[in-house]
Amino acid sequence: MRYPVRPRWTALSFFAVFLLAGQAMAKTIFVLDKATGVVAEYETERFGKKASHQIPKDLYFSRHDSDVRSKGLLVSASVRILYYDDEKNVEGLIRRLWYFDGAAEARAEVSKNLRCLPGNDNCAVMDRLSPPRLDAGAPAFYWGLERVTGYKAETMSREARLEIYRLGLDGRGASGRLTEERVADVDFTECVCGTGVCEETCAQGVILSEREGIKDFLAVEHLIEGQIGSSVDGYTYFEKKGDKWLMTGIDKNLKKTHLRAIRDEGCCGWANENSGQLILVVANGKGEDIIYDEYERFDNRDYDVSFSPVDAELSPDVKAAAYTIMPDEWALKAYKESGSIRLSEGGKENPKALASIKAALADMPVAEVMPVSGKTADAAQIKKAEFVGWMDNARILILKDGYLAVFDTGTRRMTKSPVAAGSVDEVFLR
Repeated sequence: MRYPVRPRWTALSFFAVFLLAGQAMAKTIFVLDKATGVVAEYETERFGKKASHQIPKDLYFSRHDSDVRSKGLLVSASVRILYYDDEKNVEGLIRRLWYFDGAAEARAEVSKNLRCLPGNDNCAVMDRLSPPRLDAGAPAFYWGLERVTGYKAETMSREARLEIYRLGLDGRGASGRLTEERVADVDFTECVCGTGVCEETCAQGVILSEREGIKDFLAVEHLIEGQIGSSVDGYTYFEKKGDKWLMTGIDKNLKKTHLRAIRDEGCCGWANENSGQLILVVANGKGEDIIYDEYERFDNRDYDVSFSPVDAELSPDVKAAAYTIMPDEWALKAYKESGSIRLSEGGKENPKALASIKAALADMPVAEVMPVSGKTADAAQIKKAEFVGWMDNARILILKDGYLAVFDTGTRRMTKSPVAAGSVDEVFLR
């Protein structure tokens, strides 16, 4: 069993001057070159390059798997950039960070000593350090340290607590110092580790964040990873009052109009067991409208392939929703390899629906814009494209054929840019 210690910041070179006042500014596009670790900034009208930033090579290339290098990059609403990587060794876990605030950069390390060393098969329960989440407007970031507070081998059960920390710079220049503050806790009740691996049956805390970063609201998802599919066992919410984070039973999203996705919870090797949906939840309990319904759109109940709306976002004026329709990766791979799609559990042969599904797969992924008061026929679709973000109330940024492009939702006109990108995971519109 592993007993973690409080994260410790080293004086690796936290030398930067941070801009503490986040000012409103025009949107900027950030694009990561995954091959080099360079983050380029572009303005949104003519795609002129404004600046470029090299993520320290020793940090960036420490991720030996090139496919996951972009996963360590975060960009906040106040155009602050954070890149991190984790390394496990016989002494514990080390998290290395690089931070840029628009004027200066900084590097730091946080380390966590482990009693349960890598390769020790007797470690029944593992403590966990969550990925960081940027503050939307301040030179700070958050993460959670999940501690196992009680493990009973005789009953194969555990109790756990998620400790949430805020780390940032207090002051400027040479007088600035790194501060660490424990801002909130989430306690998980005793849970039986039914399979012997607690993560498969017991909830763990996942700190959620809007794309732009954390503002005055924290949501913690109680996620059960599961052996054959994940599920959510509830949420805990915190709201910032002054300089304190207070637990609240109210989802702040209920006070504003927002989108909620209903995931296809495929189980036991099946990809398509329910209809994925995107729902518009109107502020203050004034109703819900279905923006997207998978079964209605694709009539795919009988076949084991799902079409999910991902990266959904409302326009600034809340009059339209944009998202990417993405087929299930496993089913798409099987279809490309075999040319066939198997029946869903309990499905029946439906040649007309199957032909329609295969035609849809040929166009995937699809970036779509749907008026919140409209019908499917009113949707604007861009085939073989992915949605990146809203540039304003009328235009969206998309990725198509390896290049960024602007799509005008009114004229349905697309303007291709000269800026290349490998995937939407490497593009940030802030």
